[in-house]
Amino acid sequence: MTHLRIVADTSAPQSSDTRKRAPLSRSEVSVRRDGNVLYLRPAAAGTFKAWFAGALADWLRATYDSPEHVAAAFTVRSSTAWSWWNGDNKASGDAVIRMAMEHPEIADWFRDAWARCRA
Repeated sequence: MTHLRIVADTSAPQSSDTRKRAPLSRSEVSVRRDGNVLYLRPAAAGTFKAWFAGALADWLRATYDSPEHVAAAFTVRSSTAWSWWNGDNKASGDAVIRMAMEHPEIADWFRDAWARCRA
């Protein structure tokens, strides 16, 4: 039987007053695994959400010729495609999954882009 250790990552900023800190949701915790150890630390979910709309726009512009092509590829209204193209809004989960089904390389692209912006 393999045991898994869970460790709080102390490299993350810590609040000195834990009484005022609300419990974290799963989307607000970053997890890194090294062997049998999971390192947990608070992650700002809002940071990723704010970054994603612009990153999606970058990916769409690198992959498609125009917002019209995006609209046709993902069966969305032209206004929705333009909103994604301009980085004004991000795609919902079902649209992102359709993108991943059509373009399996999308996960690597976003992972690399996120790592570059965090470096």
